[in-house]
Amino acid sequence: MLSNKYRPLKIFVTLIIMIILVWWGLNKAYEHEITFPEAIADLETYAGEELYFAGRIIENTNNKIILKDRSMKVYLSYDESCNLADIPVGKVISGHGPLMADGTIHVEDYHYHYFRWVKVWLSLFITTGMFIMFWIKYRWDSKRWVFIEKFKVAHPRL
Repeated sequence: MLSNKYRPLKIFVTLIIMIILVWWGLNKAYEHEITFPEAIADLETYAGEELYFAGRIIENTNNKIILKDRSMKVYLSYDESCNLADIPVGKVISGHGPLMADGTIHVEDYHYHYFRWVKVWLSLFITTGMFIMFWIKYRWDSKRWVFIEKFKVAHPRL
């Protein structure tokens, strides 16, 4: 099983299994999740249901927020007791609350992602550095379907 015999076939089968598992997991997740457009399409059924939201604020006025979540707009409402009025446009929030009869989600609990841009840029910087270090040290051998070291360094005996 762990030998190099049939390496390309083993890699191909592993990738196919991973793709199938990811596809299956996504379909299972969407079976149970009520999306905002589904809830809005049938307000009588889903009014009062707990919905989750996450996205970037595109408008924040008069105790109403419009979020951009994937390619849809999500409408939120909140009380004065929430500090959501202080969050500027363009920032990312996530949370949950019940769907109201007017088609908005009333925010009960939320999380403001303060330093999201730092997390994104730091992870991109580290990932790029790892790829650069990898490609400096290794090269692809297409005959054997394996990465091999570019430079062999002789280590002196101690």
